[in-house]
Amino acid sequence: MSMQQDKPPIHFDRHGSNFNFNLILALAVAAIGILLIQEPMIAVIGLAFAAFAWLTTPSIYYIYPDHLVIAYGRPRVRRVSFQNINQVQPIMLPFGSRLIVSLHRGGRLMMQPRDIDGFSSQFHTALESFRSEHGIRSASAEEVVDVEPESPDQ
Repeated sequence: MSMQQDKPPIHFDRHGSNFNFNLILALAVAAIGILLIQEPMIAVIGLAFAAFAWLTTPSIYYIYPDHLVIAYGRPRVRRVSFQNINQVQPIMLPFGSRLIVSLHRGGRLMMQPRDIDGFSSQFHTALESFRSEHGIRSASAEEVVDVEPESPDQ
């Protein structure tokens, strides 16, 4: 991690839900495989899905002056530099609001902080501050940039 990690974050928020249903379900399958059915393969599948749920469900989001940190189940932590972020936009879904972070290389992250408005405001402020300090032009959803490929004879 960077030296910035030693400083406190600008803002942080927990994931929208404390309850990890997938983890509980996977552990229940493993317990059924061990205790009731006594089938080791079902227990192994249940434990594998439990590990997957643990390592892929965020628990807390941190905003630093130059990057975003998403903490999943220990030991997994993802650090996303603001240089790699193309845009951040809220999205309304039937089951709640989310933030979509579009990355320059085409990837996307979906985040669900508890206070989506406060987190979004702090995130946009930190991102714009970073971009202005480093002379990076912010991308908007309406912008379309056409780039002509270079021809081989140039």
